[in-house]
Amino acid sequence: MPWSWRYLDGDLSVGLAGQRTQLDDCVDKLDALRAGVARIGNNVNQIGHCLNVEGEPHSVDTTVLAQTERTLDAVRAAIGDIAQTMNHAVSAAAR
Repeated sequence: MPWSWRYLDGDLSVGLAGQRTQLDDCVDKLDALRAGVARIGNNVNQIGHCLNVEGEPHSVDTTVLAQTERTLDAVRAAIGDIAQTMNHAVSAAAR
């Protein structure tokens, strides 16, 4: 596959050797972190779904569901903070 097609498919490392900066590497790491945190959120959401699937949750499940909701709120906040940091870094570099 020609490097230009790989570039269009999202493989920015091909054909750009020597053009990447530390900022590029940092943004890539932040994006990987964001994706990892999102996967954690997905797993927590699946736990909550399993606890809710049969109607009224057991009293112990209610405590777990409350913690699940707090964890999902923290995950959402972390994803937002990571995205904001990425945007700030890219915007500052563009100036």
